Amino acid sequence: MRKLFRIIVLVLIITKVWAEPDIVFLNDSIHQYDISYNRIEIFEDPTNALNISKVSSPEFASRFKPNNIQLPRNKRLNSTYWLKFTVINKSDSDKDWLFEYFDSSIEDILFFVPDGNGGFITQKAGNLLKFSSKSYKHKNFAFHIPDIKDKKLTFYARIKSRHLIFMFGVIRSYNWFIQYALTEYYFLGIFYGIILAMALYNLLLFITIKDKTYIYYVLYVLSSGFLCLTMDGTGFQYLWANHPEFNAEAFGFATFSMVIWALMYTQGFILQRSGTRLHFNILEIVIIVRIIIFILTYSFLPILKKFSIVDLVVLMICYMSGIVSYKKGNISTRFFLIGFTFLFLGYIISNLTVNSILGISLPNNIFTVYSFNYGIILEMIFLSYALADKVRWTIREKETAQNQLIKQLKDKDEYKEKLNRELEKKVEERTNEINEQKIELEHKNTELSDLYEELRENIAVAQYIQQSILPDRELITKHLPESYVVYLPKDIVSGDFYWFEVRQDKIYIAAVDCTGHGVSGAFMSLIGYNLLNQIVREPSNYDLNAAQILDRLNNEVIETLKQRKKDGLTRDGMDIN
Repeated sequence: MRKLFRIIVLVLIITKVWAEPDIVFLNDSIHQYDISYNRIEIFEDPTNALNISKVSSPEFASRFKPNNIQLPRNKRLNSTYWLKFTVINKSDSDKDWLFEYFDSSIEDILFFVPDGNGGFITQKAGNLLKFSSKSYKHKNFAFHIPDIKDKKLTFYARIKSRHLIFMFGVIRSYNWFIQYALTEYYFLGIFYGIILAMALYNLLLFITIKDKTYIYYVLYVLSSGFLCLTMDGTGFQYLWANHPEFNAEAFGFATFSMVIWALMYTQGFILQRSGTRLHFNILEIVIIVRIIIFILTYSFLPILKKFSIVDLVVLMICYMSGIVSYKKGNISTRFFLIGFTFLFLGYIISNLTVNSILGISLPNNIFTVYSFNYGIILEMIFLSYALADKVRWTIREKETAQNQLIKQLKDKDEYKEKLNRELEKKVEERTNEINEQKIELEHKNTELSDLYEELRENIAVAQYIQQSILPDRELITKHLPESYVVYLPKDIVSGDFYWFEVRQDKIYIAAVDCTGHGVSGAFMSLIGYNLLNQIVREPSNYDLNAAQILDRLNNEVIETLKQRKKDGLTRDGMDIN
């Protein structure tokens, strides 16, 4: 029983010692003390009505609970959180000390320093106040600690914020604070200098190349820099120091701008060459949805501000799009994926610094706190190289296409030259053929011309013969003084003729129109003329009248032309008046 009692007492003693908060002992060898873990006691005030007099009274001492995590958070945004810690200065020197909160996004802080007379000196801060109200013109919240040599003092802090923050602080000596701040600002200067240099360089490339993906990249880089400005507090210090109302909303605007331009960049860079139209449409839908969420957040549903995980999901969609594009053969995407991998690693490390995930957390130092900045810088470098690689591949593809085009043009020229030679040969052959035909045609024309002249001469003789058999006009005028003859052949020889004969006291005259004209008519006129002469001049026909003469002429023409036969070749005749 005695042994059991001793064990129980020992356990109670250990439990009591473990439950008691650690006191911070300041000495000359250490310049910085993290106020975290069980060095802090925390009390949650859901009424938001308590003051320092109540909270520091003995009756509230038991309400403060020891902290057991590296970075305590305000898990209930509607509550006020009170923190307290105890400091004993064992340093022999007259060092000056200050207390600093790392989270520059805390909206309202009251820091209470014991005045030595049972009261407290109140120092007010928060990003809802103008930057000029800060005691120390530093991006974080720093509070002066008075001379505490050989004293044991308990400090209180009242923290209230409408968004999730971490309540992690540090006590530093003035000299160490100055050295740390200069190093930090030097690092931030390099960081933002790289951001601006990358943006300016790629803006010049956009002006030169006219590829809109570059302007998306520039806007994404500037948006990432804007996000970092809101997170580390330098934006409030240097850009909108007199507008604390914007400081509370800057983070939401920055993340929205960053993910929108990340989506646009992903569309322009990754999907342009891979041809994944489905993924392009998916990203288009994600852009529209994110814009709608942004509008609702700052209009009807401000509660959506709590769901910042949405932007991480959007960036993961961009990452998955890069994987799909790489599998589709877009080789330049490998640098895109490497860049986003560094961004996610920086995000994970920074979150492991301010959160405990599965019991794992990382120490808080300049490397872990700014791991997200490192990730952004590495991402910017690889994304810029990815664009350069894309241009290189584009130029290579253009050169390949140009070489193919040149080869095609060369082949076409050779084919054209070959075709021209064949055409020239065919033209030459055709020309020779035409020349031969021309010579033959000229020969034929000469023959035809000679034949025509011969025919013309024969027709002229026929005309002479035809005109020679026609009655003499003087004879007609002698017997018919008031008569006249109009004889105008259409051709050289005519198918029409006039006939005149005088027998005893009778005068015979006729105007005859033979079938046809020209040579054929002329032959009929000779037949008709000779038959009329033969009929009238025969002594036995002296008593025939005109009708009988015409009947006899008709019979003679039929007999002469053999028109009574079935195979008679002509049905020519003549009309006589």
